[in-house]
Amino acid sequence: RSVSSFLLTRSSDLEIPKARQGTVSDALQNVPGVKVDTEGNISLRGVSEVELFINDRPSRFDEDSQKNYLQQVNASSIVRIEVMTNPSAQYTSSPDTGVINIITDAAGGYEQHLNIGLHINTQPNLSPWFSYIWNNEKWSFNANVKGKFSGVRKRSKGYSYSFVDHIENSLPIGMDTAYSTRYSSNDTSLNYEAEVFLKAEYRPNSRNDFMAYFNIDPKNNKISSHSNTYRREYIHDIGEYDYTIQSEGNQQFTFGAVGMGWQHRFARPGQTFGILLNSDFDFGKDSNKEKRVFKDHPELNRDL
Repeated sequence: RSVSSFLLTRSSDLEIPKARQGTVSDALQNVPGVKVDTEGNISLRGVSEVELFINDRPSRFDEDSQKNYLQQVNASSIVRIEVMTNPSAQYTSSPDTGVINIITDAAGGYEQHLNIGLHINTQPNLSPWFSYIWNNEKWSFNANVKGKFSGVRKRSKGYSYSFVDHIENSLPIGMDTAYSTRYSSNDTSLNYEAEVFLKAEYRPNSRNDFMAYFNIDPKNNKISSHSNTYRREYIHDIGEYDYTIQSEGNQQFTFGAVGMGWQHRFARPGQTFGILLNSDFDFGKDSNKEKRVFKDHPELNRDL
């Protein structure tokens, strides 16, 4: 086992070490050979994959939870960071996987982290999120909830003409207007999304891990459109046609997954046995309505 330990001192010095300022991500950036990108992905020089441990326990964060932990939790809670490019079987059975073990001041007791945030842009797009992590020596609980609301309104107007050849004595001598169209439209799209991820782990001893998780992602998209059209026919069905088209659509879909597992580590290094049971599910519905209504020709009204 090859371990490089990066100690964040807790002496009585008046000056706080630079690595102990900022977030966990900032602290990792100060560890030689370790890089963290803006999405919370960790890379370690010399290995193809990296597993994140906290107080000698696998974090098993989902993508959003790991990003929130690295970018929101204060580095002052870290005692040391252990970097393992050749970890023992206690940590992983894969020879190509490195381990970063973050030892906090909660080691031997419990720790919890709560993060709440809101992202806003001018689309408009509102994205609130909530992340909660709780750990002790035997239990670990992780909850991550995200929401997203976005709305788009689009207005347009224009006109168009259609022409056909004017024929005399079997020869085209010009162009005739077939019809002209003038239109305006108002379209609205509203989107609602949510993501909920829950995971619990239990480690009764150093050789056994039990895990259960639940994930659900409901999505709802509402679309409405209202357009006004004035059309004048000069050749076929001669006349004026003034009509509106109203349409509404609603898409509701839910995706999710549930699972549980157990892993046992044998005394011989590198040997493990595990069972994982999981199931995915999805359901939803899609409805659309569209109707055309004529101002002066009710006999032409119909559902599209």
